[in-house]
Amino acid sequence: MIDFEIELRGELGRLAGLGLRFNRLREAAEKAAAESWTFDVRDWIHAGRAFTPRTGYLENSINWRFDPGARKAIVYANAPYARFVEEGTRRSRPYPYLRADQDRRKARMVEAAKAAMGAELRRLVGLGGA
Repeated sequence: MIDFEIELRGELGRLAGLGLRFNRLREAAEKAAAESWTFDVRDWIHAGRAFTPRTGYLENSINWRFDPGARKAIVYANAPYARFVEEGTRRSRPYPYLRADQDRRKARMVEAAKAAMGAELRRLVGLGGA
């Protein structure tokens, strides 16, 4: 298994202060960011930029979870060999997929987090939304 914590500190601008004060906003942002990252990883694989999928087991093991105790979203791949594909071994080169293309993924992740915070804020103040 290999995992990756979603870190939004310093990325949300003015919305960050609200997220720290309201756990629901922060949780919505973290979940949306993790989901965005997960979709980007799967798109990266399907575009042929990482390993060549053979059975689909590794790509189907990529998901995310929210850890309420640590208040963090975690993207993970729980296939037993996930780390070896990502980092390589002394006999095989790495095929990064989970941490590849971080700059672009981070930008999309932040936009998804901001949109989720906005939707949750509208919902909390009764202006509609999801």
